[in-house]
Amino acid sequence: ATFERLAKDHPESSHAAEALFHIGESQYVAKDYKAASKSFYDAMNKAGKSDIGEKSSYQLALSYYQLEQFDKAQQGFEYQLGTYPQGDLAPDAQFMLAESWFKQ
Repeated sequence: ATFERLAKDHPESSHAAEALFHIGESQYVAKDYKAASKSFYDAMNKAGKSDIGEKSSYQLALSYYQLEQFDKAQQGFEYQLGTYPQGDLAPDAQFMLAESWFKQ
């Protein structure tokens, strides 16, 4: 509830993207992948090119993968690899991109 309040009441705060990311994590763990995808998308857009932005774009693509929306998952992993080619999650994104191709 605290993260939701922060994201809603202070959307311009530097912590809003991180709050949205944590909301998405909670939804993902609860297997509410559709809600998680929205939270990660919002977090990614608020975060810009940052650590939270990379994590959000990866988790967004993973959410689409869990929803078996493999075309959207591929787009998400490709976006992440293009935006964060040297990012910490780039090897994971490369692997999951291949998994998404395989599943389709």
